[in-house]
Amino acid sequence: MGLSIRAYAAQRGVSHTAVRKAISLGRLTLESDGTIDPVRANRDWVQNADPSKTREAPKLRPKLGELHYHAVQI
Repeated sequence: MGLSIRAYAAQRGVSHTAVRKAISLGRLTLESDGTIDPVRANRDWVQNADPSKTREAPKLRPKLGELHYHAVQI
């Protein structure tokens, strides 16, 4: 028995709709009991993902207080 769609989505850090879409497009497969094997799904997610649609980690700007701190240290 594996994970539910929502549990796998939470583990993966994506929405449950993204997992459902991957299943409907055949990028992920369900176990016979309707659950997701997380080891196989993680492998399939990476192998079957469209690289043009992956997001980069957001580039966060430092907070104003951090800017002042670094300016004083230099």
